[in-house]
Parts: sequence; C-alpha cells; structure tokens
Amino acid sequence: KKVIDGRKDYLRRSLRRVGNRTLELQTVLSAEGSFKYVPRILSKISKIPDWALENINTNSSGSDFLFRILSANVDPADDQVLNFNFRLEVPIFKYTGSRKFKVTPIEKKKYFVLDGTALPNIEGDSVIESVRAVMRVFPAENEPNRIWIGAYGKIVVSSWLLYEALPDRLVSRESAQRIQTLLANYLHQEDKLREKEEKLDGEVPELAVKAKKN
Repeated sequence: KKVIDGRKDYLRRSLRRVGNRTLELQTVLSAEGSFKYVPRILSKISKIPDWALENINTNSSGSDFLFRILSANVDPADDQVLNFNFRLEVPIFKYTGSRKFKVTPIEKKKYFVLDGTALPNIEGDSVIESVRAVMRVFPAENEPNRIWIGAYGKIVVSSWLLYEALPDRLVSRESAQRIQTLLANYLHQEDKLREKEEKLDGEVPELAVKAKKN
C-alpha cells in the first residue's frame, strides 16, 4: 500500500483545545492519487466501512490506541448513516459505546466534500456530546496524479474530567497515524479500481478482434 513518504507528499495537522470541553483538529495533506476516483469511491457511503477500517487500530508503538473503533455498520433505515462502536481508555476514564453519524457526500466539478455529523444520542449517556467533521478533496494544479485533502473536526465531550484527562501529544500522534492508515486504505481502493479499468480496457480490443473474425 502507498503511504505518505514521497518527496512531494505533505502532512500538517494541528490539535487545539478551544475551551467549553471542545477539541478542534485540522489536517492538510497531499499524496499521490487521481481526483477522478474520489467521488466514485467516497460517494458510496455504505461501502466505506468495508475498506476504511483495515488496520485502523494498529498502533506502530505496539500499544493500544486511546480510542479504538470496534466496528462500523450501515443503518438499515438510511444508507448514509454509519453506526460506530468504539472503546475509549485514558488513565482515569474508560467507556465503551456507539454513535451514529450522518455522512453526506457533496460532489462539485473542482472538489469533493464529505460532511459528517454525529446524530443525537437517544440514550443520552455518551461521552461525546457532539462531533462535526468535514473533508474536502481537490486535484493538485498541473499534477493529474496528485490530490490535496483538507479536513476539519470539532469534538465536544460531555465531561470536563475527560476533557482534561486527554493528553494532547498522544491524541495528536494517534490521530496522525489514523490519518495515514485511512489514506493508505483509500489509495488501495483507488489502485483496485484503476486495475479493474485497465483490465476492461485491455479486453475491449480483444473482443473487437474476435467479433471481426466471426
């Protein structure tokens, strides 16, 4: 799988505590990839859990992540709603729960957006009060095989204790690993789609020759 390691690849991220139990994460990255495949892969919201979660809990340090995604599935009533089951562990706080997210794809000529919002928790006992995440993907200028990605996330936790207990440096490092894993998984999907197209392109001339002979 491809990873962010080329000379032109770029990754910058920032994590901020903005008060009121709120964390903001911003990421800008660039990597090899063709923009034409972006909407074809990311618009299929119901298929995202099938490929995005591969190795998502694999930590390069060998230890467990503070936040682990246990599973994800599509809501039977709405194929743009994903339900995530997760486990959160910090030194003085442990929680296992689930949360549904409405994920909306927005396709434009020059960019593509995924807009995700956590739906209200019916049980009312979640450690997460609200989440909003927006990712925008657009092609690099004059580079057909490169994409730029900008992502913004805002998380409001329900407990001041949890807000203070989250270690900034560790959260930042773990989020960076997750970003690279998700990107690698996406690029793997792009490679499979490209290989499928190339195979079909190769079969078309063969079929034409056979038809002509017959």
